[in-house]
Amino acid sequence: MPIQVTSSAMDWLTVAVASGTVALEDLVELRQELLKADRLSYRKIVEINTA
Repeated sequence: MPIQVTSSAMDWLTVAVASGTVALEDLVELRQELLKADRLSYRKIVEINTA
C-alpha cells in the first residue's frame, strides 16, 4: 500500500501520507487498518502527493 500511517494515542492523532498512484482499494485498506486498530475516532491528517 502506498500509504504510510503513523498514530499517536497520546495526541489522539493519525497521520497518513500517500505518494504515487493511490487506488480506491488502498483507501479502503487504510480505513480497515484504522478500524482494526480502533483509531477511527482519532483526528486525521491525510497528505497525498504525486512525487
